[in-house]
Amino acid sequence: MPSWLLWSHNASLLDEEGNVIINSKETIAALKYLKELYPTFIPGTPSWNDVSNNRAYSAQEISLTANGVSLYFSLKNDPATGGDRRRQRASVAAEGPGARSRRWAG
Repeated sequence: MPSWLLWSHNASLLDEEGNVIINSKETIAALKYLKELYPTFIPGTPSWNDVSNNRAYSAQEISLTANGVSLYFSLKNDPATGGDRRRQRASVAAEGPGARSRRWAG
């Protein structure tokens, strides 16, 4: 279960002494909310990792993701997200006629 979901319901998997408290009313509320959200998920998203999120964002399948640093580097470098093409276009634009003497910082 995502940490943000637990935190948004003031829930936790463990108490301060390290005891499992999965049956707390807060954790149960978080699970119920997750069950309500699930039908709105893109198929397969529960098993996604940062690479999956990055590629979905690049393909405009999603509009928001929580892995900003990973997303930035993916968009900049991963050929599957167009990273190399973006760099190439920026480089050509910087060297074309009338271009400023500014280079791509990548």
